[in-house]
Amino acid sequence: MLQRIQRPEQPELNSTSIQELMCLAASLKKQKANRMKSRSEHGEHKVRLKGHGLELKELRAYQPSDEPRHIDWRVSARTGEPHTRVFEEEKEHSHVLITDLSQNAYFGTRDTFISTRYAQLGALIGGRIKHLGDRFGYIYQYGNERHANLTTKNWQRFQTLLVDMSRLEQRTKHTTDEVNILDKTSTKLRSNNIIILTDKVSLSPTDKEYFKRLAKKNQLTWIVIEDSNAAQLPKGTYTFMTSMGKLTRHISPAHENTIDNQYQLNKLRLQKDLISLGVRFLSYDLKESPLSIVNSLLRHGCLR
Repeated sequence: MLQRIQRPEQPELNSTSIQELMCLAASLKKQKANRMKSRSEHGEHKVRLKGHGLELKELRAYQPSDEPRHIDWRVSARTGEPHTRVFEEEKEHSHVLITDLSQNAYFGTRDTFISTRYAQLGALIGGRIKHLGDRFGYIYQYGNERHANLTTKNWQRFQTLLVDMSRLEQRTKHTTDEVNILDKTSTKLRSNNIIILTDKVSLSPTDKEYFKRLAKKNQLTWIVIEDSNAAQLPKGTYTFMTSMGKLTRHISPAHENTIDNQYQLNKLRLQKDLISLGVRFLSYDLKESPLSIVNSLLRHGCLR
């Protein structure tokens, strides 16, 4: 199964493979998080997380100021000294998954397509959140389609959109090269863990302002998956399918270097901009398995 996940038989996923990944996410071990502090934790803004219950924080020796009703009588009898349970308010965890794919994502030189890897990662992230019972929402943009539901419980619809996103027909539809997915409604999000999946490495001026607002009240993680092998294509003539039809392009070492250098410059500029806003920026290669990537997100504290 792991081999099939790493190298799917075809780049277009079906509902069975999406469901399989979501179920697999539930069995992942919890990692010790190496979490980055967001702006809200540095004192500039206070993020209020609504509590919906109590969870046990510790079990310790009873103190005069403690509530007698919280005494653990079994432990007290076993140790011969009164012990009490200390509780803390359980935080409500809310997540939003934002996906914005360009035509370039529907390509890959090994294992699978970048678009497929993003769909797999989306399934694992959604499956993990569903398993934990946390609140979940999404904003999807691919081809010429945009779908948004910031408080969904319809997991069947979520899976259907991931399947649709992986379809190669999306490659022939017009998209912008800039991330341009947010609107005034989505910038009103508060106290959310927001994960952005996109192959785009440039922000529209409007979205840059939107992300600046979001970063003040939410924890943001930006994830780029790239195919490092694409910059090493053999010399020759290639035919690509675009929204304008077939495009023939001659690839030479000099041409590859120019394109790769421009991409890396744009990526570095984006990374600096996002870090300055308090957004975590993570980059992975297409050859990395989606399970390896989601385990990395657990270690970074992007998921729990």
